[in-house]
Amino acid sequence: MPMKEIALKVFRQPPDRLNCAQSVALAWREVFGDTAVTVPELKPFGAGKAPAGLCGAIYAACLLAPDRAEELKAAFAARVGSLSCREIRTAKQHPCATCVAQAAELLAGTDEGAPVDDASGPSTDRAAIIKVDESLCINCGSCIRVCPGGLITDAEFPVPISDAWDLCIDCGHCVAICPTGAMRQRSMGPGDCEPIDIHLIPRWDRVRQYLISRRSVRGYVNRPVEKEKILQLLDVARYAPSGANRQVVRWVVVDDPSKVHRIAGMTIEWMKIVKEKNPTLYEEARLEVFVEAWDGGQDRIARDAPCVIVACAPKDERTAPPAAMIAIHQIQLAAPALGLGTAFTGSINTAGQSYPPLIEALGLPEGYVPFGTFVIGYPAEKYQRIPARKPAEVTWR
Repeated sequence: MPMKEIALKVFRQPPDRLNCAQSVALAWREVFGDTAVTVPELKPFGAGKAPAGLCGAIYAACLLAPDRAEELKAAFAARVGSLSCREIRTAKQHPCATCVAQAAELLAGTDEGAPVDDASGPSTDRAAIIKVDESLCINCGSCIRVCPGGLITDAEFPVPISDAWDLCIDCGHCVAICPTGAMRQRSMGPGDCEPIDIHLIPRWDRVRQYLISRRSVRGYVNRPVEKEKILQLLDVARYAPSGANRQVVRWVVVDDPSKVHRIAGMTIEWMKIVKEKNPTLYEEARLEVFVEAWDGGQDRIARDAPCVIVACAPKDERTAPPAAMIAIHQIQLAAPALGLGTAFTGSINTAGQSYPPLIEALGLPEGYVPFGTFVIGYPAEKYQRIPARKPAEVTWR
């Protein structure tokens, strides 16, 4: 079977619902037996999340055949019109399945000319963005009402509007709201969604106590954080809101205490450079507090935490700053339930955006920059009460 057909056969199809990058990689593996780049590795790079906003399909092709990367990019752009996933979607000329087919075809070394949207391919059916099981649908209209883009309309049963394929952000609300499990969306069905257990939702008094008792922790015991707990927290962060559901945030975890200490030291080096080049900033930010403490043997950067976590995203991704902060805050709220404490480390984050030695040490993906950094570990102290805060200032209109 040609690579193109293999890729289209698995693209967004159950049970694995591979994204564009994964589909190309799987087809390459099936045809050529090459496993240098694995399918799971490419999970973060679908739906415009590849570095520099590249289409995930051509990004995967370039990873699989790096010696042909420029040739592949040029040919792909000539056929599809752009290398950018966002630009391709905005143009509304080719669905994602076309990009998968073209990247696979070019990677395989075949040449069938300009792209054709093959209606026989399972994911090129643009009306198939949603499928309704008519035997289960009760026509309650919930899916129509919750769709953020208003992309579902009422007929005999719910149907997508004409340009829904290009406008859908794959939020899955139509599937999540359906009371009978009749709705399936192109990226998920009822079986892909975890059910809500209302018995686990805490009462307001417990929610309030938990939220306001969160503290930034600046002292940690000498104990490593289990990777299982870190993964639990990062899993929760996947569900944090992000602009247009782009889910652009990736994570870099440094859980070797010696490396964390080295990162803190590099941050101090950056501060000393700031003192020379921008003494006004050095004074206004009171960086001398951190530098003097470090020189005196005290770490006020990483606070001797055993682990530092960086939220990163493509440099020019407009949704990244709020997405990273919201995701980090979700982790910080969840961490105490696992016995852990956290604290933002803005200095590491800022230094990691501009200080080359630290950028290299963090080892972020190409084209990515840090948008939020925090330390995590087991708290050395236990708070007994909640400190007072200013009252909320509210203006009603």
